[in-house]
Amino acid sequence: MDQTKADKFKRAIIDRATAMGMDVQQKGSCSPGIKALAQMYGIVLSNPNMLQAFESDLMVHDLGLLASPDAPEQFVWTIRPSGTNLFYRDADGPREFRRHMDLETGSLAFTFDGDKLEPVTDVECAAEFLRERKAA
Repeated sequence: MDQTKADKFKRAIIDRATAMGMDVQQKGSCSPGIKALAQMYGIVLSNPNMLQAFESDLMVHDLGLLASPDAPEQFVWTIRPSGTNLFYRDADGPREFRRHMDLETGSLAFTFDGDKLEPVTDVECAAEFLRERKAA
């Protein structure tokens, strides 16, 4: 993703957070989805060989979902040169994630626990993360 598109994505995150009544300067005031999006922005910037095509996966689809009231609080996110994917804690999530990682070998994956995106080093551990029930 080029810098102009990355800057547009950052602006869209800030605008959506502000519209939702969040203070992007005050840590802890943003929703989990906005926190995830801000971290995704950093990953996009630090991995310039990723997301060379289908930037709308991130800039439209991921942004639209994660900046909505229906945003999942925990998920696995993948990024590759040709797009992004979100995998959820549901019956199909672990299987779909493993299948994706088998097919898209150039993907980077990250778990999001409601606060931080963490790099996936073991696909089976990430699949287990998707099987776990959200802590009460």
